[in-house]
Amino acid sequence: MPVVLYLILDKPTPIEAISNEVSTSSATVAEQKKATSLFKPSNQPNSKATELAKLKLAKRQCKQQSLKATQAAADHSQIEAAIKQALKDGDSLEDILSYSELVKISYRSFNTLVINAIKQNAEQQFQYALSVGILKNWQGLEVIDYFDIDTINQLTAIDGPLSQNTGSMMFNVPLPEQVNKTALYKLLDNNDDFNTYLKTPFKIGPSRLISPSILFLVNAHALSLTEFENAISSKEFTVNDIAVALKSNLPNDYLTALISQTAQLNGSPTAMSDDFIDEQLYLNLADVAVSEFNVPILKLLSERGIEPTNQPNVFTAMDIAIVNLKGSSNSEVQPLEGKHIETLSYLKNKGYRAHGELVRDTPNDRLLMLKSSFLPSSLLFVGDQIANDAFSQFIDLKLIPNNLAFKRKEKDNSAISKALSAYELQKQQAKKVSPECETID
Repeated sequence: MPVVLYLILDKPTPIEAISNEVSTSSATVAEQKKATSLFKPSNQPNSKATELAKLKLAKRQCKQQSLKATQAAADHSQIEAAIKQALKDGDSLEDILSYSELVKISYRSFNTLVINAIKQNAEQQFQYALSVGILKNWQGLEVIDYFDIDTINQLTAIDGPLSQNTGSMMFNVPLPEQVNKTALYKLLDNNDDFNTYLKTPFKIGPSRLISPSILFLVNAHALSLTEFENAISSKEFTVNDIAVALKSNLPNDYLTALISQTAQLNGSPTAMSDDFIDEQLYLNLADVAVSEFNVPILKLLSERGIEPTNQPNVFTAMDIAIVNLKGSSNSEVQPLEGKHIETLSYLKNKGYRAHGELVRDTPNDRLLMLKSSFLPSSLLFVGDQIANDAFSQFIDLKLIPNNLAFKRKEKDNSAISKALSAYELQKQQAKKVSPECETID
């Protein structure tokens, strides 16, 4: 079947743009000196031409200084390292987020740094491929039409991690309409690398991660339940694999067999973490099941001790459900189906609340704003005038105001506080203006 690729070109991140500009500026220092000598007349030391040359050089130096200051402001590495360690030490998300008001950081919010730290820590439980060259060793890749010999050769010609070399692109690779069962079974022969994940700029199914295990699961619907159970009986799977299977709408009988085959059900799946278009945060498999409004799997996971996230003042499973109720409009709810109502009722009965507030409450106009200040893209409005059909499902929600989150008023002796102070000092030192710059108006 023909392969249709959807290509999205995005702008470089601020840090990339800054780095490029600083690199370019640094490379032109010699040219600046040469340009200055051209402006300096040999026999007129006090001429206007001499002063103009000095001003031109000072202006260039100031531009370099400004770029370095901007780069220093965009370097959050010390803060990120402190947050990652705090998470490993078992500090609560609410405690870590309480530092967010103590510093003004550039380009990213403190919340984003925390979310990234959660994802990076979670990645350590999985095995990742260091190079795209691993594709040459994987059997059964032809299960996806896109992975013909020529494409594999072109991809493996790239040196290093695939996602970093082609980070400005993302495209969707469609799943085959008719699955090649021979290739599908060959994926099971990748014994050493079955759960080794490769980060890519393309999506196959719901994830930008691929592995033999993921490629098998996104095509497993081609097998009967008995064939599927026999196929997975000798393999081990991870929470990443189950998360992808959930997001791929694999039937619940298949998911039940898969969960039974997975020894370690704890941990945060990262398979959907790198999708910058539809980014979400899942702390466990139950969170993924909530996002898919799959109550039978929620109940099964509950029996295994896995419950959806419930962190008031941060985010809850009800917030996750709300994020995934969005329709085509940016902040309006899609028409509710039976599975949506069932999931909302399940969470309500479990005592889950949502972050938000009743922003208008008159006899003819009631409006709920539902949003967690921590969870990405969670803004949703429902009311008499907006998404009225869904309003009855939300009006009895118990709400958590976002302003209840505890905020620190001053720094302490923690590693995070020290990192915030170091970041502020870093910015101040980079902002220092040279005497030459002060002459520029």
